[in-house]
Amino acid sequence: MTPDKFHQAYQQGLTALDAQLARVKREVATLAAARPADPDVIAAAVLRAQQAAEAIGSIVAEAAAAVGDPPPLWTTREELESTAARILEKLQANVGTARRARLQAIAGSLLVAQVLHPRWRKVVPALDALRLRAAKQVQDAAEGINPPDLPGPADGGAWLAWAWELPTEEVEESLSSVRAVVPALVEVVLEIDPGHWVVIAEAIAMPEPATATAAKDKDPKSDEVKLHQAEPMAEAASSIMSGSDSVPIAEAMPSGTVLPSESWIGANSTPRIKPGSSHDNSSVLPGPRAKPKNNLPELPRRIDSHKDKKES
Repeated sequence: MTPDKFHQAYQQGLTALDAQLARVKREVATLAAARPADPDVIAAAVLRAQQAAEAIGSIVAEAAAAVGDPPPLWTTREELESTAARILEKLQANVGTARRARLQAIAGSLLVAQVLHPRWRKVVPALDALRLRAAKQVQDAAEGINPPDLPGPADGGAWLAWAWELPTEEVEESLSSVRAVVPALVEVVLEIDPGHWVVIAEAIAMPEPATATAAKDKDPKSDEVKLHQAEPMAEAASSIMSGSDSVPIAEAMPSGTVLPSESWIGANSTPRIKPGSSHDNSSVLPGPRAKPKNNLPELPRRIDSHKDKKES
């Protein structure tokens, strides 16, 4: 039960109860003036007042159960109103906690990902900065006294996926309340392509449990196995965490381009990758290469007169 629903139902019940009590009082006042009263009107008003009182009790008991309290008891109207006010405060606190947790989940989904270019697999600085700005705004909203209630699914971790599914022409209208409190979050939905959104946890393996690690330590080959497993993970994490969005030189230059400083190198002197080698020069500019022996200019032979005389 939400605070608004409880407050509305409680006030409606009190209004109905007071209306029937007022009818009873009017008939009683007629009797007090020694004038005949309508007994049917009095009986009907008392019956409706009893029904309204029972409805109020049910509403208060349901709200108390929603906050984890036992069914409350009261004997006066003042005690009833005090009980209802206490339950309303607890309902509001629970709603604030739920909204805060939902906002924190949205902020968490913003912090565990990066915006990468799909071809270069490098971080796009402007869009990644927008992601971080949105995460900061959502965190600030979650820490407020009255956290906002954003539209969308109750699961904060699924909020971005839901927002990206909205038609572009409906985003502004559907997320108008979001823009009022966390405008950067709306910009994330509009500016960032979901295909460029990469969750870091997908590339970095979670640490193994202590029990599994202890079992592997007993095997002398476990260190070698872990080393081979860690190398590709480290390379993937390094490429994702890289903050550069620059284009690799090899991709920016046409294939087969020869720099002026390398014009003297023969056409058949392109270095070859040895079979089984893990080094790939396709994404970086090759460094200075050794001049092939068959292209070296033949130098004139030096005549040593002393050596010739000795041989003769």
